[in-house]
Amino acid sequence: MTWYQNNVKAEQAEDTKGKGKDTKGKGKDTPKGVKSYRRNYTAKGVAKTLFKDLISEYIQDLTDEKPGSRGWLKHYPAAHAAVFEGLNEDQLQECEELAQEWNSTGPNKQEQAK
Repeated sequence: MTWYQNNVKAEQAEDTKGKGKDTKGKGKDTPKGVKSYRRNYTAKGVAKTLFKDLISEYIQDLTDEKPGSRGWLKHYPAAHAAVFEGLNEDQLQECEELAQEWNSTGPNKQEQAK
């Protein structure tokens, strides 16, 4: 037992192993009271990583604000959506495949460092 799980007794955790519901990223092996965090990647989220330069260029076309400023950031969601909608079939397929890969193994170290 570790300090951050001090509200769950070890005996209780062993007794409930495999009986938990499989919801919100928790596996059936997760003991009750112990949170399991796992990110779920989507094609749109992968596109945010792969095409961040296109998103930045799109925002620069919309505004003269400094990148990262409040005025620049308010355009980010619309730019991200527009770039994602403008992807061709091959790019969209690449995003979907990469999202599936990242969900099973996680992103590579280079992407995590960004």
